[in-house]
Amino acid sequence: MTKHSSNHQFSSATSEFLNNLLLDSGISQRQKNVFKNILAEKEEKDDKIFRQRESMKIKSSPFEKDINADKLVKKRQLNEIVRSGAYSIEKYKPCENRRNLSLEKEKLQLAMATRKSKDDPIAFIESESKEDPMAELKAKTYLKCKEDLDEISMLTNEIQERRDWLCEMERLGQAEKYRKRIENEINE
Repeated sequence: MTKHSSNHQFSSATSEFLNNLLLDSGISQRQKNVFKNILAEKEEKDDKIFRQRESMKIKSSPFEKDINADKLVKKRQLNEIVRSGAYSIEKYKPCENRRNLSLEKEKLQLAMATRKSKDDPIAFIESESKEDPMAELKAKTYLKCKEDLDEISMLTNEIQERRDWLCEMERLGQAEKYRKRIENEINE
């Protein structure tokens, strides 16, 4: 490797080109001198950088060559790549906790069409009654059954309330006054 000399000169063609460029450019003498100084400074900086790089180089030992040789990556063959699994495609596995989207779609369509949901049976039956003449009969029987269930649950609640009230009166010692009357009401 040739050493970089500090007295670096441009080739004759390059220096002739630069001189012609400076003459034809029509710039002042002062600007020409500035340009020449910039070129000279650039050469000096290049020399300094080159010297720094040369001084930083460390002579390598024979062991380093072996280490660096291992670091070189050799080109892999196609069959090695295929065996490594790079081209294998995983099978699609759908999510297990999926909802019944068609059922949800029907509910939403019904809710948007009637502004009522399928979860509300009365509203659902009423919306069906427009399409099916038997739906009105279904709605009436459903409402009647619901009213009967409401009455039964109301009666059982009243009986339980009276029994609880009678137990409280026994604790207070006043149960004998009200026992006959409450038992008659419960039996009715």
